[in-house]
Amino acid sequence: MQTVYLPHFQSLLLTINEHGEIQNSNPATEKLFGYAPEEIIHQKVNMLMPDHHARQHDQYLPQPITNQGTANVIGIGRGGAGAT
Repeated sequence: MQTVYLPHFQSLLLTINEHGEIQNSNPATEKLFGYAPEEIIHQKVNMLMPDHHARQHDQYLPQPITNQGTANVIGIGRGGAGAT
């Protein structure tokens, strides 16, 4: 795995593990969500999502592994209210 120096990114950048726990975050997290990076490390990423996405998030976590590496973005390409 390659390490990237996160504080230089102007946009929000998070990395999560296979359990949905935040492993890395940059300072943009505080601007966008009000949490300093050190406050959210090891927390579940769904804490940053609207409730309707947060409730569904964990069911999508195994899919990138079992779906031949195809990642899924919550809220995109799915049916239901608010889907695009």
